Amino acid sequence: MPTSWMTLLLCATLGEGNGAPPARLIEVPPLRDDMLVKTECEKRGLAVSLAEERTARRELMRLVYERSFAQRTKATLARLGFRPDLIYERHALFHCAGAALARTLGVPRFLEVNAPLIGEQEKFRGLCLKQIAVATEQASFAGADRIIAVSDEVASYVASLGIAGERIATVPNGVDTGRFRPDAGGDVVRGADLVVTAVQEGRALLQRMSSATSQIVGDLENIRDRHSLKGLYGKSGKRVTGPEDKRRRIDKTI
Repeated sequence: MPTSWMTLLLCATLGEGNGAPPARLIEVPPLRDDMLVKTECEKRGLAVSLAEERTARRELMRLVYERSFAQRTKATLARLGFRPDLIYERHALFHCAGAALARTLGVPRFLEVNAPLIGEQEKFRGLCLKQIAVATEQASFAGADRIIAVSDEVASYVASLGIAGERIATVPNGVDTGRFRPDAGGDVVRGADLVVTAVQEGRALLQRMSSATSQIVGDLENIRDRHSLKGLYGKSGKRVTGPEDKRRRIDKTI
């Protein structure tokens, strides 16, 4: 048995602002080429005019990335002289190349699934190439030796697509129990005097918070500052800045 592990983390962009994780980071950037997008349309029998439509173009860019990902990653691993014992992948729309990569390398692949992404995308952000999204998701699930779901509901969703229960494990997301108290009752939350809308990729989730959530407002502003986001605003358009703002709804896209 090995006494230590080396983790190689591949991502589309390295980003900035957050501390580096305990892994070697390798950037595999998207290929931003109009000709590749048009070629993707032709290969899939789609109208080239789709490349001019915003939602479809975003999805086509993902498919362009998907088409070359396994080959580019394999070349990167060869250059580094690195052969993984396991691939751990986070499920993403229009992405199943990890399955092909795992087969090529002859290693198991664990897939983390955080949400029913197709339904979310269609409802909250728009989905044009739904049939392709469904096909790639099914291929990704089928090509996983083990699927890690973050909740029982997500596990049920995965199982509903024909994945055997013994291949699915539920591992809930964790929280800092120093700040989130599972042993406390819900009365404080239900008596909240501040209403915050949490925004995740354009999806608003309304949550009632206690007066102590000035800390949450501060955290959101820190996120905004780190990532050059547009800001936090109330319905009136006034920027939410601190604890004196009571019963504000942060409902404009961050």
